[in-house]
Amino acid sequence: MKAKIDFQLNRQFGVVERIIFRLVLNGFTNAREIKLSLPLFSDAVIANAVRHLVNEQIISADIGTGTLSLSDALVAIIAMCQEKSFEITVPDFLEKTMVAGGIEVFDNQIPEVVILKESIIQELLPDIKLDSYRYSLDFIILPQGGLANE
Repeated sequence: MKAKIDFQLNRQFGVVERIIFRLVLNGFTNAREIKLSLPLFSDAVIANAVRHLVNEQIISADIGTGTLSLSDALVAIIAMCQEKSFEITVPDFLEKTMVAGGIEVFDNQIPEVVILKESIIQELLPDIKLDSYRYSLDFIILPQGGLANE
């Protein structure tokens, strides 16, 4: 079966971090605009969320210009997720799940899952060492032409 890989932030990230990530992913770069678009949350909560995303190398912050952007490594992962497809063998009992929406690779508590996530990252970007993302990102294996490609 031909499959594509997609990713999402790991479950360690909270609601505010996920919102900020989505805003940056969708083109919001001005930190003030992002703060103003989240009036429910205090400055401290927003600052902590940005700090966590920056520390995990998900986004980059330019203090001088007050802008946020996706990290270069994450941009490369996004590009490879869009470009590459893989030929994989899926056991019959998982194929029904996969056709219904993909197989999530997400549990950092299981060593085999962490190894699988490392393998996916290595397959996407073989010449770049991005081991830190094995705990920051979760992956979804989707049949090519599935939900992510619509």
